[in-house]
Amino acid sequence: MVNKLFDDFERTDINRDNFVVEHYTFLNTSAIDEAERARKKINLWSDGFPVTTEFLKRFRSKNNKQHTAALFELYIFHYFRNKGFPIEALDRGKVATPDFKVSIDGKTVYVECTCSSNSGITDTIEELQSVILDSFKKIDKQEYFINIEWLTCAPNTPSLKKIRHHIRNYINDQHRARQLFIEDGGWKINITLLSASSSVKRGIGFMQNPAQVVTPHLNVLTALNDKRPSKYDLNGPYIIALNSEDMFLGHLDMELALFEGARFQDKLPLKLCRDFGFFIAKQHLVNSSVSAVLLVQRLSPYSDESPKMMLYNHPEPKYTFAKEKLPINQQWFEKIDEENYQVINTPELF
Repeated sequence: MVNKLFDDFERTDINRDNFVVEHYTFLNTSAIDEAERARKKINLWSDGFPVTTEFLKRFRSKNNKQHTAALFELYIFHYFRNKGFPIEALDRGKVATPDFKVSIDGKTVYVECTCSSNSGITDTIEELQSVILDSFKKIDKQEYFINIEWLTCAPNTPSLKKIRHHIRNYINDQHRARQLFIEDGGWKINITLLSASSSVKRGIGFMQNPAQVVTPHLNVLTALNDKRPSKYDLNGPYIIALNSEDMFLGHLDMELALFEGARFQDKLPLKLCRDFGFFIAKQHLVNSSVSAVLLVQRLSPYSDESPKMMLYNHPEPKYTFAKEKLPINQQWFEKIDEENYQVINTPELF
């Protein structure tokens, strides 16, 4: 029996306004054109991939994190295969092993996939926000977008009926104020309206979360530390492929995660490093068994654009590989003296 990623049936659901539906459920059941194109793209990614019962369980999971992790594995497999690098998905059932082994210029390179958490609001708060937004379907929006500013969020569900009542009255009030302030159950929400055409199917406009201090580099560091290869019996290069959906994560955050505070332009001075990073800790190179970290961002089967990718190479890896063979934007280092490494960045490829 062939394990299929998606079910075969006639899809009729054209609803776009459900905020709490699981990612896989939407992909599997939606009849909108975007979902159909996404299913075709994912099936393309899975060409040649061994869809085991264990993998299918994670891919079809109601837990969005498990589904996203499985989707990321499919993409990494497709990426290397599509670029002409022989890749094999390894059997993790018997022996602890990374996800894949790839042949790069005749050398076996192991690849392990992981995902980092998002900065800002917690998963619980995000789920509650989705419940609140989904309840807005019961409101006759009368050709308005409803804009939401989350002023204060709470770990419990407010009265959805009361919130809808306030918004309905606000919409129907011909002399309404410029904005509506709602407070209930520890939540403080600011509502404004934006005129829309009668053909609008989705009544949610922009959303804004409370101002907060975010530390995306710590989420990256946590994910990388969990994938150090100490639990594997390896004798070759090892790459951690990291998927991040964190909108706050930038190049400087990756430098913080890998090199912890080493501010540099054209060289990496060890003596300026502060405390702890994945490649540098207390002014010493560490985790040399990790040859590189492959960062993948903006991965979405709904997008026509390719994901953004960057390969960060360890300054002195235990095992090397022909990194120049990979058509990926990357950063590596050449040693200048005992305290400094010259930083090399490839030209932008995409």
